[in-house]
Amino acid sequence: RTNWQAMPPDQEQVNIFIEFSQAFATIGIVSLGIWLSHQFVA
Repeated sequence: RTNWQAMPPDQEQVNIFIEFSQAFATIGIVSLGIWLSHQFVA
């Protein structure tokens, strides 16, 4: 279990990584949805 109080100063890098992975996940889900809709139309 992670203790956020005890995090070293490079927690900002972790936050940036989390935001990047969230953006990646959003893009992936959106493109997957578009691809699936094209599959069902075809």
